[in-house]
Amino acid sequence: MRCTRPTTALPKTKSVIVVEDLHVAGMVRNRRLARPSKTCSNCGLLKTTLPPEMRLFSCTGCGLMIDRDLNAARNLALLAGADAELVAASSAET
Repeated sequence: MRCTRPTTALPKTKSVIVVEDLHVAGMVRNRRLARPSKTCSNCGLLKTTLPPEMRLFSCTGCGLMIDRDLNAARNLALLAGADAELVAASSAET
């Protein structure tokens, strides 16, 4: 069985790749910059709180339950004008 590298698999399986450019040093110094994405990628409802330890995003407006990183990736795709269903997300640790 042949191993496929993620750098090769992504462009072959996704039509749009959106990259979020984070200023990590600034986020460490100013915790307000490190706010989590709290907007529902399905209906646009903005949650008032989303603790960092909460890994599942659940919307009280439309009932969407989705991994918080995938929700953020879908929001980025929507900002880029791409189809939110065609995105790949990475974990917060990468």
